[in-house]
Amino acid sequence: YWDLIKYLDEHDMDTSISFTSNLWDFYLQPEKWEKLFKHKRVGVATSFQYGNERQLANGTIFNENLFRAVIEVFKERIGYIPMFIGVITNNNEDKVLDTVRLAKDLGTVCKFNPAVKSGRCKNSYPLWKAYQKYLEIIEAGLAQYEYNASILKDIINGNHDTCPYNRNCWKSIRSISPNGLIHSCGCFNDDHIINTELGDKTYCLSEYKDKDLLRDFKALKEECFTCDLFSLCNSCFKQIHDIKQDHMEKEHCIHMKQIEQRLKSL
Repeated sequence: YWDLIKYLDEHDMDTSISFTSNLWDFYLQPEKWEKLFKHKRVGVATSFQYGNERQLANGTIFNENLFRAVIEVFKERIGYIPMFIGVITNNNEDKVLDTVRLAKDLGTVCKFNPAVKSGRCKNSYPLWKAYQKYLEIIEAGLAQYEYNASILKDIINGNHDTCPYNRNCWKSIRSISPNGLIHSCGCFNDDHIINTELGDKTYCLSEYKDKDLLRDFKALKEECFTCDLFSLCNSCFKQIHDIKQDHMEKEHCIHMKQIEQRLKSL
């Protein structure tokens, strides 16, 4: 990380580093990370979700008490409370509001993204259900504590460019994998590794060949281009990919139409 910061400084690049971690190693040895996390180029986010899926190496469930302990050390050593990311799955969808209330209690913001088929995750969470959850958060008066709900109106109007709402993400985002590959999308990079092993078609985003993506995943359906909800359903190529792969275009559209008026009334 220091080599990367040195390179950015030497080339006078206007680049920030988004560091997302469960912060467990920081919790165990904060002195190792303190100087880096306080650097002006570095912004730190963490992750948490209820359930039994998050386990430490020794099998201990990473529960709310452990999460609060990590946050307390981070606040004490780094000076602020980081936002945290969660993934909505079929196993924890009933805990979305509880998670947002936890963010409120901690004095921070969470960002709940629907699961996509990537890495060890074999089933995506329906995108239309995620938008239902964001509406529930808004209607519960908690939008300011969940990032996606807070920007939902902007997303509908095509006025937001953060992941996963940026159709030009490869032009501004770079991710570094543990194996050293540089790419714009961690999910497509996971697919790239697997597809290469299987001999299937892949999208190596380290090469940033957007023409293939635009041709194969320009939209869920041709009718999308005349729909007011285009930006909600067609901003992320990976989500388009998963919906098409599961042949769920029709079901997705039916459910989005059912909540269209609630979305437009924001």
